[in-house]
Amino acid sequence: MAIPILNHLDLRSASELQNAILHKTTEGSASNVEGKIIYDTGTDTIKFYNGSSWINLDGSGDISQITTASGSGLSGGGSSGNITLQVVVGDPLEILSNTITVAETSITNAMLAGSISPTKLSTITTANKVALSSLDIDGGTDIGEALVDADLMIVDNGAGGTNRKATMGRLKTYMQNNLTFTTNTDTVDMGDGFVIEDGDGTEVTVRENKQVKFVEGGGIDINFTDTNSGDDGDEFDLTFTVQTLNQDTTGNAATATALETARSFTTTGDVVIASTSFDGSANFSAAATIQSSAVEASMLNNNIISGKTALTSGLASTDELMISDAGTVKRMDVSVLQSYLQSNLTFSDNNDVNNANLLTALANLESTSGAANENITIGTDSGDTIVITGNLQVSGTTTTVNSTTVDLNDHNIKLDSGNSTSAVVDGAGITLDGGSGDDATFTYNASTNAFDFKLGSSFEDIKAAKVTATTLDISGNVDVDGTLEADAITVNGTALNSVIAGVTVSNATLASTVTVTNSTANTAFPIVFHNESNGLLDDTGTLTYNPSSGKLVAPGEIEAASLDISGNVDVDGTLETDALTINGTTSVAFTSSDNSKLDGIASGATANSAASKSEVQTGTNTTKFVTPDTLASKSVHATIDVSNSTFTSNLFAEITHNLNTEDVIVQLFDSSTKETVYADVARTDASGATSNDEIKITFAAAPSNDIEVMITSIKGSTAGTVAYS
Repeated sequence: MAIPILNHLDLRSASELQNAILHKTTEGSASNVEGKIIYDTGTDTIKFYNGSSWINLDGSGDISQITTASGSGLSGGGSSGNITLQVVVGDPLEILSNTITVAETSITNAMLAGSISPTKLSTITTANKVALSSLDIDGGTDIGEALVDADLMIVDNGAGGTNRKATMGRLKTYMQNNLTFTTNTDTVDMGDGFVIEDGDGTEVTVRENKQVKFVEGGGIDINFTDTNSGDDGDEFDLTFTVQTLNQDTTGNAATATALETARSFTTTGDVVIASTSFDGSANFSAAATIQSSAVEASMLNNNIISGKTALTSGLASTDELMISDAGTVKRMDVSVLQSYLQSNLTFSDNNDVNNANLLTALANLESTSGAANENITIGTDSGDTIVITGNLQVSGTTTTVNSTTVDLNDHNIKLDSGNSTSAVVDGAGITLDGGSGDDATFTYNASTNAFDFKLGSSFEDIKAAKVTATTLDISGNVDVDGTLEADAITVNGTALNSVIAGVTVSNATLASTVTVTNSTANTAFPIVFHNESNGLLDDTGTLTYNPSSGKLVAPGEIEAASLDISGNVDVDGTLETDALTINGTTSVAFTSSDNSKLDGIASGATANSAASKSEVQTGTNTTKFVTPDTLASKSVHATIDVSNSTFTSNLFAEITHNLNTEDVIVQLFDSSTKETVYADVARTDASGATSNDEIKITFAAAPSNDIEVMITSIKGSTAGTVAYS
């Protein structure tokens, strides 16, 4: 497998590419990249791609021999060594300034006839080099169409001057301005003339010396208004003017486009069209308006209503009705009618539901029989919902809620609202009906400023997963089934340790007690344990305590779930542990048979001498040990996303490693193929400035797959010795 190099290989113009072998492949198998060189195994030739095709650099080998043929104009040749060729010059050839040319006197007409491409000929600029007699006009192709102003001809400017081109338009203008005739009898051959036909089909032919006269009459004036040159740019203008027509006419005006004077069009009556100007230039269009007093009941048909779709339901307040307002027809929303009826309808039994009557009815609400102190039910369906938009105030002494579930959106429930002192709310709280048993109450006791929980008249337990309080005062016993945790414990106001220190326990006490003798002498006193029968289990003093030295001595093992020692630990024998944590960092596990794992820790190292990440990155400390976590801080791994649009535009990536050194080892590999790849790695930032915390990786083209980048710091490494002998 080839080593992928993803950037250009610059040999700095000083290094040779020795013993190299070109890529052996075929033209059809190689990728078409401009400048690429291959050895084509199909043709045994060296080729390069020029951007559009493959070009051979070497054909069949070296030239082995040069020979000259008779009449070739060359002499000499040979098959080895330096070969000299001589040019044999003779008519019509000549050598001028080391250039072989054909002698001017040796060029014949036969040499030129039909054999020289027009692109090889220069423009003839010398006068009189093409004789007029040499121009073959008769043999040319006829133009095949009428002459136009843009057609060109050759003109000798000033007779004997410079030959130039001129348009037929210039010739027409010249002839128009300069032709004169000695008499008025000059004629122009009109051939067969032209035919003019009038409206009823009479035809006349106009030929030479014939005239056509336009006769005025019938309100039409005919005059030449422009009699200048009459050429294409300034024609003769003949104007026909139609005078005002004020006599009676009959028939249709077939060709008129508008009236000379516009006329007003106005109507009166029940249907009125506003006054409109009409001159006949366009179709007449105007809006007609039926007068407000013109539509009468007799004009309306029953189908005005019966012909419409019936509204059977869904009458809305925005629906509209037609009404006569004091003789004027207007439209009205249903909401207007609703408001009117609401305000003006009255009933003889005074059951109208206007606001005043409704308030009065609610104030006097009684049972159907009229008897006092009877229940009143609103709604007949148990599923009905009564919604009160405003506030609800109940002034009675008893409020009964007969519901399975009461759902309150209120954040707080206030009892005894409006009271001025806390004594008033004494006994306020919540009571749970006990049925045939005692009621359960949770009430406020104003005398003790505490809440009471009772079943009947007796205090009962409150059960909770956790009770958090600033102060918890318990007048009775405390029963703790779990763990009692406290920062300090006092007994009747005295610290527990002081209480225990003043207690002397004898051998006759219960088995749960410990006998400790208070003494300042350097004496180890035994700690004696009892069995369940109050008999001594061990009074030999093997477990002892020395008050003078503060040492607790045990002949065997001490087992504890957790042992927290604030001071130093002095181990004269073997320390055995499943795991060792130093200063909060888990270190390497070791056993008594594997103490070699501690090799490398300096004699001056302490239990708190793990190197920090910054110290490991610096690599200069000789007294502290390294953990896997801190060792990993000397290496950085990053992934270059080759699909990133900014990367594909710039073809470089800046990676920040924050290792604070240029002494880094960088290796790249393809994230898909896992091959090691090579690119241009610079210890700079993206701008090219040197950096201790960034590297810049540049590619010649975007790779096919993401590139994994591994950066390892060797800061603090041992310096090597360089020799230049």
